[in-house]
Amino acid sequence: MHIRLSAGTAAKLGLKKFRFTIPMPTAYFMIGNRCTFNCLYCAQARKSKADTSRLSRMVWPQYELSAVLETLKKQNPFSRFCIQTVSSKGYKEEALILIEKLSRLKTPISLSVRPQNMEEVKTYFSQGIERIGIAVDVISPELFKKYRGGDYEKHIEILFNAAKEFKGRVSTHVIVGLGEREKDVIDFIYQCYTRDIEVGLFSFTPVKGTALERLPQPDMRAYRTIQIARYLLKKDPKKYYGKFLYNEEEKLIDFGIDVSSVNLSEAFKTSGCPGCTRPFYNERPGKELYNVFM
Repeated sequence: MHIRLSAGTAAKLGLKKFRFTIPMPTAYFMIGNRCTFNCLYCAQARKSKADTSRLSRMVWPQYELSAVLETLKKQNPFSRFCIQTVSSKGYKEEALILIEKLSRLKTPISLSVRPQNMEEVKTYFSQGIERIGIAVDVISPELFKKYRGGDYEKHIEILFNAAKEFKGRVSTHVIVGLGEREKDVIDFIYQCYTRDIEVGLFSFTPVKGTALERLPQPDMRAYRTIQIARYLLKKDPKKYYGKFLYNEEEKLIDFGIDVSSVNLSEAFKTSGCPGCTRPFYNERPGKELYNVFM
């Protein structure tokens, strides 16, 4: 069985030779190739012309699973494993094999997957994962249909039901910059934190070969606004949500508090599962980072 590792993971394990000194407590694995879904922003989409070794703008080199496991047995510099699952044919079987193998290393496992039902979610937890990530990505029902496809209501139902059954062990992803309104993003984040769902924020990233390769990334200032709102809602959703003020275009214009009291270095960090850094997932080296590593 072959799997892909993020370039940074491969470098930290000595499987790929380039200098990598960025803090990265999580190892990132990817299984599957060319998704059955056709998310217009994704390199792995069914109709994408992007290189299949990519997910977002990152390259994921391929390795034999047995070789990766042998390396991890000798040295495991990670405090968490994160499995990124492409919904291609046989992805469930591959995911379960990888979970079983990685579980032997006694390191917490997060699984990012697009489950078809709650039975699938329960199966993964029964096999030893600690957390599951059920990405919504596109929070507007209309834009979800346009850019992601599938049944939005069913997807949200699975996410919320998983959070109810596996309290504190569910995450989701939100992509900013696909034409959504700021209030809609913040409303969705609020709904997640009131259900104890962790939210990982992503900036839309145009990838060559995808249908949205010419769509620009979101304005940095607008992205920072959402990051601060997410940070406050995570701290206390009921305390802060009602303080937010919006203009007629539903852009957030006032947090209702003195923003100088906000720890911006924390607010701008990569959000998601514990130890998630996703280095250079959204941006190229040398530019201002949408999500700060640590």
